[in-house]
Amino acid sequence: MAIVKGTTKTGFEYEYDEKILHDWELTKLMAKAENDDPAASVQIFYFILGEEGVKKLEEHCSKGGKNRVTVERMTNEIKDIIMNDSETKNSQA
Repeated sequence: MAIVKGTTKTGFEYEYDEKILHDWELTKLMAKAENDDPAASVQIFYFILGEEGVKKLEEHCSKGGKNRVTVERMTNEIKDIIMNDSETKNSQA
């Protein structure tokens, strides 16, 4: 099991199993999310980061509990995580 570790543009440090981004279930969730299914959008976070990772991301996005967590901020973070994985693979090719 290869663990991917990285940091988003805003400084959130994350890790996940590399195989997750190639899992069919994630692909189905992403398709549902693109069709404006908010439940699928939330499930994507848990699928990639797990429960503890999502809690850490929420804490990061709320700036230590001082602010509300916005959908936009969370979405930007997960996109950054997915894009970081793609960029890392492209630079290794």
